[in-house]
Amino acid sequence: LEKGLLKPGINIEQRMKRDPINNERGLLGKLNLIQQSLDWIERLDVVCEPVAENPLHKAELSNTLAGVKSTETTNVHDDFQREMVFYRQAQAAMFHSIPRLQAAGIPTRRPPDFYAEMV
Repeated sequence: LEKGLLKPGINIEQRMKRDPINNERGLLGKLNLIQQSLDWIERLDVVCEPVAENPLHKAELSNTLAGVKSTETTNVHDDFQREMVFYRQAQAAMFHSIPRLQAAGIPTRRPPDFYAEMV
């Protein structure tokens, strides 16, 4: 400090870099501990591609539901476009799930007095 070699702003704290830890055996052990083999009706998880932009075209819709990846690109910085992709993906999940729920005999509509029961 007396010689004036150290000046404010030029000294940057260096952190020690740690080697990444890949404890595969430990991670698989924890996964087996928390993993549950539940039926779909207990999980209700759906993985699918978003519905085509115009779902009125049945060929496009059936291709989307069959798992064909969409060729469109999404600009992740465009909020409206990103939200539309989320919306269309939720639509695809609904198109995939409602028939499965109905086949299992689970009601998918609210009762007519739904709001009255909430009061």
